[in-house]
Formats: sequence, C-alpha cells, structure tokens
Amino acid sequence: MNGTELVQFIARVVTKHLDRPTIVLIEAEGWRNGRGEDNDGKIWPQLQNENLLAKRNVLDFCHVPGNSCEYKRDNKQLQNLLAVIRIRTGKETPQYITNREAWNEDCPARDFQHLSGFYDKSAPELLHYFSVGRLPKTQKTQDEMPIPELYKLGFQEDKYGANIPFKHQQMVEIVPFFVHPDFQTEEALKALCRVPHYLRCSPAWSMGNIILPYPMHLGQEIIEDHLCILGVNL
Repeated sequence: MNGTELVQFIARVVTKHLDRPTIVLIEAEGWRNGRGEDNDGKIWPQLQNENLLAKRNVLDFCHVPGNSCEYKRDNKQLQNLLAVIRIRTGKETPQYITNREAWNEDCPARDFQHLSGFYDKSAPELLHYFSVGRLPKTQKTQDEMPIPELYKLGFQEDKYGANIPFKHQQMVEIVPFFVHPDFQTEEALKALCRVPHYLRCSPAWSMGNIILPYPMHLGQEIIEDHLCILGVNL
C-alpha cells in the first residue's frame, strides 16, 4: 500500500467497521509520516507530537481522498470506538535503569522482574503510559563476568566490543486519544492503557515478553510469513 491507501484503510476501519466496543492500536512510526510523494508526505499527521494534543478529541482525516472530514467525539457513528492508542517503541522511547538503594555503587542495578507499568504525571493533558515487559527467563544473571550491568544506554564502542546482544526489556510508550467520554477519568485512562500493556505477555510465551501487543505481534508475523511464501522481500 502507498501512503494514501494506508490512511484510507485506517479511516475506513475506524469510521465504518466497528460493530463492537473497540480500542484501536496504531504505531507512531511509519503511520504519522508520509511514504513517497503520492499524498504530499502525509499518512496520518495527527499522530505527530505537535498535532496530537491539539486534536486529542477529534479524528482528523481532512487530508484523506474520499473521506476528507474531521470526526468529533460525540459522533454517533463512532460510539463503539473507546479510544485510539498511539504506540511508540525502540529508539523513540526512553530506556531505564532501576533505582539503586540510595545510589550506592556497591548495590548493583537490577531489571524489573515482572511486567511493570508507569505513567508520566508531568504531561496532564495526555496520559503517557510506559510499559516495561517482564524479564525473560533466558536472561543471564546481570552481575556475571565479564560484562556486569551492561544496559542499552551503555557505550557501544567500549572495550567489550560493539556487537554485544542486549536482552533487557524494551519500554513502550502508550498514549490514548479520542477517548470515549465514559473513559476520560484518570483511572479509566489507565485501564485503557493496561489493555496493550497486559497483551505484551502471552500465557504461552515462556521465554520472555514481546514488544508489540500480542494481536499486533501475531498480525506482523502472519504478514511476514505470507510475504516469505510469496517470495516478496520486505
């Protein structure tokens, strides 16, 4: 799909095909920016930081050919849409080191052992929820030699070499917008964010956690498998 086809697809799904209460999850990367020049460099620019806050209570598809309009939150056509949640991962999200006891250098830092969620109270207009997946069972003890406490934010070009595999959990940013009036309290917003947060772990996933929420992960794997069968290079 080109950029125009992608945004037409998402606009059609959220406005015409939600027969039951639904939370829409969409990644910022790849969806907020344009692909090529077919749509003036736009896919869904509302997902950009500078637009998301200003338009948090509308769905802006004014730039979409064939569906050029802006939907308000009280639109009866969208009563089943509980919220749209923008997800950011990888290099776009902050990584972490757990707090040492009184910053005592003799006390090693430790990864979070369990699925953990946090939210940023410094941005009250939009809830920014951060999800940290549980520690993989295959993770080695962090104080094992010769590389104690090596984290993602550590130096790559150090004496240990640049090609060290990092197995620490990824932090995922979860930001809900266009939230149904019934879910606009702080506790209800956190409940919405916990849906993709909990879906990062499957009961059958014994070796750790996934970065994307489980349904998105399955969909991505299905697409990649299908393209592989067709002999199409990603």
